[in-house]
Amino acid sequence: MEENNRYYCIFGIGPVQSFIAASRKLEDLWGGSYLLSFLIRQSLRSIRELCRQRQIQYQVIYPYISDNETNQIEKKSLAVANYPNRITFTLETSEEKAHGLMSDLELHVRGELVRISDWSIEKVFQDNTHEGKQRIHQLKQQAEEQVQHFLEVNWIAYPCSIASPSNRQEAERMYHSLKGQRSMQVVAEKGIACTVYQRMDALCYQPPFSGDRYGDLKRKLRDTWNRRRHEFKPGDANDPDNARIRDNEFLCGISLVRRVARDFFQEEFNCGSDVFSRYESVVGIGSKQDGYYAVLLMDGDNMGQFFNGSESEVQHTSERLGHFASVTVPSIVEEHEGILLYAGGDDVLALFPVQQVLAAAYQLRKDFGDPDTGLNGATASAAIAVGHKRTPLQQMLNEARTLEKAAKSYTTTSGTAVLKNAFALSVLPRSGEYLGTIVLPWENHGVLMTEALEQLIELLGEVISTSFIYNFAATFQRLIGEDSHEEPAYLEEMVLLECYRLMDRSVYDQERRMEYRHQLAQVPELFRQLRLKGFIDLLKMLAFFNRKETSRAITETDAS
Repeated sequence: MEENNRYYCIFGIGPVQSFIAASRKLEDLWGGSYLLSFLIRQSLRSIRELCRQRQIQYQVIYPYISDNETNQIEKKSLAVANYPNRITFTLETSEEKAHGLMSDLELHVRGELVRISDWSIEKVFQDNTHEGKQRIHQLKQQAEEQVQHFLEVNWIAYPCSIASPSNRQEAERMYHSLKGQRSMQVVAEKGIACTVYQRMDALCYQPPFSGDRYGDLKRKLRDTWNRRRHEFKPGDANDPDNARIRDNEFLCGISLVRRVARDFFQEEFNCGSDVFSRYESVVGIGSKQDGYYAVLLMDGDNMGQFFNGSESEVQHTSERLGHFASVTVPSIVEEHEGILLYAGGDDVLALFPVQQVLAAAYQLRKDFGDPDTGLNGATASAAIAVGHKRTPLQQMLNEARTLEKAAKSYTTTSGTAVLKNAFALSVLPRSGEYLGTIVLPWENHGVLMTEALEQLIELLGEVISTSFIYNFAATFQRLIGEDSHEEPAYLEEMVLLECYRLMDRSVYDQERRMEYRHQLAQVPELFRQLRLKGFIDLLKMLAFFNRKETSRAITETDAS
């Protein structure tokens, strides 16, 4: 009889960035995020069922979710992608059974994605004729090959006789090493690339031949996608872009699955559009008059330190992260009129009206480190990318990721500890002038930076004319040096005095002057963090948080 051993198991799926990044529409972005979360949810169910069938003792460490929660989810949080992209758990079994279970778990998750892919093709190309069924069969085969090639599944079952932090750390090291050794699978793509994810061919029921010219390939592609159901075509001939799948869009299997994900999950969970409502465009974020919106990314700092304790401590950490993702984050996003796309433990991706994003970002950061709403003592770095609603969504997401890296690079020291705990800002104006990157700590010397920024925004919106920022920039532009550390010490006082002077020219009431001077009291701390060039860029950026016409005039003036 084979002797049982204890195994520390890690099971992860991806690629996360490719699932989410290649998004042409808001629908794609949500679909990619939710699919990853759903596949992990299904994997948790598979672990429970496989262990029950094979009489294997197991314990899920992360994410910490009870069996009841895996089967029954409240409707309010059902549409929120709040499962991380990996599972850690322990098994008490033999080596053969442990490896067999992990292999079967991989087969199950791959089978789930193929199931969704098959459903999506039936939904879009439904045709009960004999020829139609043949076409659908061909599309399913092509899509299955694509989704199987696309999905990355990595797992490890590390034997450890005792539950020690060193054993877990070694298992984690081996897992990350495994993830870095990606197998080079070559899939021949002979047709025309997908409109959204250009690494794969668009689905076409007529296979390409070696003698086909571009025109032949395009004709076959149009014939395929013209057969999509009416509900996926433009409803108005005068507005061809207003369609689930536009006439000039040709999608691969992965892109199609993401595009119709909400339809699938409405049927899967037997609920209506009240739960899985569609977001057709970022235009719906904020008021119709606002030309700009914000992408917020947040990620916990140095999270490894919270997973180095005993298994009970790690489970407690997992439980707190689960509460933050499923309860705290959705509440904050809803309160600030945002759209939550992903909340998996310490990761958050959401879209906000520009006027709400600073307050939302600080509240998320504050509650993340709170013992009641998040993880006691934890800090987080965030990225806030502001852009025009006509800016390509992929460009906004790429900008947010760049900002997140910049925020993670910001460090301060507290005794022997190195802290991150910062946020980064940038603005992509429609005029083309890039404003950023500005990186600030959440708090410094008792000053809440988001609060200081909001006070400046209020001044820009209420009393300071369009020419304020332009005149301020013109006055100090020539004093910007190549090295900010070489700027004279008196420059800080000069900047504050110039702010007072320019404001006093706009406000004649003495009482209001004193009130606004109080709001400008945070300027020195902002200046110390950013120095002159950064402070000037910040003023230009903040114009987009309240006065859109002003900001457009400023950037166009600067560009000329």
